[in-house]
Amino acid sequence: MIIKFREERISKLEKEGQSSLMAEGVIEELRKEVAMWKEASEHNTQAAKLFAEKNDLQKKLDSIDQEVKANPESLTSQVKSLSEFNESLNLYLKSYCEESKIELERELAQAKIDLAEYSEESTLKLREVEASYQSRLSQQESSFKETLDSY
Repeated sequence: MIIKFREERISKLEKEGQSSLMAEGVIEELRKEVAMWKEASEHNTQAAKLFAEKNDLQKKLDSIDQEVKANPESLTSQVKSLSEFNESLNLYLKSYCEESKIELERELAQAKIDLAEYSEESTLKLREVEASYQSRLSQQESSFKETLDSY
């Protein structure tokens, strides 16, 4: 309601066409006030939504409390079954981790063996290439000397 009155007052001042500094200042103040009231009304809607959500949650909590009061054994059995499930899950995870660790250790050992074999093969190939290079080099040197000697 206040917002509507302020907006009417702004439109009247604008229609009057007063271009004085005073009228412009009043219009600006009224616009700020309208913005403030709109913001306040938006926060009230948020508060109303939060209040409604709080009531819904309170009703759910009350129904759960009544259920627990009516049948506490079911809650105990649920806790027990969840504890058993948790324990079995922990055992499974431990065994899975141990199996994975053993498998990784095997793969690491095989990778080390493969690396050592590759290193040996590479060293042998390097030696062969060096020997071939030396042989070619000495052949070229001999050929070069022969060519020089023939001149």
